[in-house]
Amino acid sequence: MSAYTTRNSLLRKMGYPSYADYLSSKLWEDIRHRVFSSGRQCRLCLAKMGEMHLHHICYKKTVMTGDDLSKLIPLCAICHHRIEFTKKGVKRSLTQANYELQRLSRDAGREIFLKKIRRKP
Repeated sequence: MSAYTTRNSLLRKMGYPSYADYLSSKLWEDIRHRVFSSGRQCRLCLAKMGEMHLHHICYKKTVMTGDDLSKLIPLCAICHHRIEFTKKGVKRSLTQANYELQRLSRDAGREIFLKKIRRKP
């Protein structure tokens, strides 16, 4: 069973007919507010402006109810789309999306490190 199927089953048990209903709920609004209360910055490109999303690393009940915020990663809309979809527009599995997030995080960290090195005399 895919992570998305498992997620949808859990959401139905929580009273949400669909993921879209969950994302438009007061619960999700509260979760977003709590995560972004410490700042709105994309984990990959460090953008602070524009539409911000939260990427679910997993769909455990504690994450979906807001009891565990550590599995929600702040991303700008562009970076979130980059990890969720291939260049051809095909939706990745959650495992594939998380792998892409890790890969891009390493690349972003490397780029920031190189910029710091280049600035030093």
